[in-house]
Amino acid sequence: MSGHDFEFDFAGTGSVDMSDRTTNIDKAAIEQLTALAERYPQKRSALMPMLHYVQSVDGRVSPRGIEVCAEILGITPAQVSGVATFYTMYKRRPAGKHHIGVCTTALCAVMGGDALLAQVERKLGIKEEETTADGLFSLERVECNAACDFAPVMMVNWEFMDNMTPDKADQLLDDLAAGREVQSTRGPVLTSWADSERVLAGIDDGQADAGPSAGGPSLAGVKVAEERGWRGTPDKSLPVPQTAETPVVKMGQEEPSPVSLGQEEPSPVSQTAAAAPKSVATAGGVPAHSDGQAAKSGTGQDQTGKAGGAQTAPATPAPAKAAPTSATTGETTDYGEGSYRGSTPPAGFDIKGNENSMLYHHTTSPWYDDTTPDVWFSSADVAQAAGFSDAMAYGDGSYQGGKPPAGYDIKGNADSMLFHTPDSPWYGRTIAEIWFNSADAAKAAGFTDVMEGKK
Repeated sequence: MSGHDFEFDFAGTGSVDMSDRTTNIDKAAIEQLTALAERYPQKRSALMPMLHYVQSVDGRVSPRGIEVCAEILGITPAQVSGVATFYTMYKRRPAGKHHIGVCTTALCAVMGGDALLAQVERKLGIKEEETTADGLFSLERVECNAACDFAPVMMVNWEFMDNMTPDKADQLLDDLAAGREVQSTRGPVLTSWADSERVLAGIDDGQADAGPSAGGPSLAGVKVAEERGWRGTPDKSLPVPQTAETPVVKMGQEEPSPVSLGQEEPSPVSQTAAAAPKSVATAGGVPAHSDGQAAKSGTGQDQTGKAGGAQTAPATPAPAKAAPTSATTGETTDYGEGSYRGSTPPAGFDIKGNENSMLYHHTTSPWYDDTTPDVWFSSADVAQAAGFSDAMAYGDGSYQGGKPPAGYDIKGNADSMLFHTPDSPWYGRTIAEIWFNSADAAKAAGFTDVMEGKK
C-alpha cells in the first residue's frame, strides 16, 4: 500500500455522544436490521429506516448502532454518522419514552406556539433538546409540521395534537405521566416514541387506520363540494383551448419541431394560406379562389416550390373528424355511440346520466324517477366508457355521490374499506365516498365497521 490510505475520524464526526457505549442491540436486533437492508435493491438505501430502528432499540443513534449499520451496508461509520447527524429526527442523546415537539414556526408562533413551548418547559422542568431525569419526556422545538389549519400544534411521538393551549398541554402531560390512554387528534392512541420509531423503520403496527387522517378545517372545501355535488371531472362539452404557441399534440404524434437557429420563420403569406377557411370551394380537388383559378403562393412559385414550373395540386386534405353521433338519431352527442342528448330518448336508451355528479342510474335505481338526465345511455358499459359511475356501484342500499338521499347516513371509505356509523367518534371528520342506508348494506358490499377494531 502507499501509506496514504484514507483514514476517518469516526469519534470526531457530528455530535453523537461517544462516551456512552451502552446498547441494547443484540443478535435479534442485528437480524432485524439485516432484514431491513434486504428489502432494497441497493442496501445502502435502507440506512434511514435502519437508523430509526436503532433509535427504537437504544433510544437514540448510538455508537454501536452506527457501527452495526455500517457493517451491514458495507460503508464506513463516518458515512452513517453523516446521515445520522444531518436529520433532526435522529437523536444523538437519549430521548424520553414520550418525545414532545412544539411548533413555533410562522402561523403556530402567531397563534401562541412560543407561549406553549414555554409552558411545557415549566411543566417538565427542562429546556428544549433535554430529557427529564426519569426518562419519561424529552422536548424539542420543531419547524413547521404542515398543520397550519390546526395551529398551534404539538406532536407526541410524531403524532398530532391539534389546537393546543397551555392548559391543554398541562392536561396532556399529566395524562401521559399517569399512564392514562391518550388519543392523538388525527391518529392512533399514543404508545411510545420507540414504537413510533419502529413504524418509521417500516415495521407495521396495525394502526394505520386507527383514527382519521384529516380534520374538519382541512376538509372544509371538500365538504362544500360534496354538499353541492361538485366533481373534478372536466366538462366534456367545453372546447380545448388551442393556440399557435402551444399546439395540442395527440398521443402517438410527433411534436412539431421548433424553428432552428439560422432557419427562416414561415412567411406571413404562407401562414395566411395555411389558415384559409375550410369553406373555400374546390374544383377537382384543387383549392380555388372565387375566380376559379388555382391558388398560387405569394412568391410566384408553384405549389411544389419550383419557380415557373407547372402548378401541381396538393393532396386533398383529410376532412375534419365529426363529433360522435347517435346511431339512432344522428344527433350530435359528447359521449359517442350509445349515447343520446335530448328529452325523449330512442328505444333502448334508458340509463340516465347526470353531468354534475358524473353518475348514472339504472331503471332499478330508487332515484331513477327523480333524476333529470343530461344524457341517456343504451348500456352501463357505454356510460362507464364515457366516464360516468354507477350511483349504486356497491349494491342495494348504497349511494355513490355528493349529498346523500334521506336515510343514507353511513359513510364508507373505499381506500380502507371501512364504514362509519353516526356513532363513530370520527364520523364528522370522515368524507364519505359511498353512503349506505344500513350497516348490513355496507357489510354486504365488503366494508367493515371501523368500531369493530376498537372492541
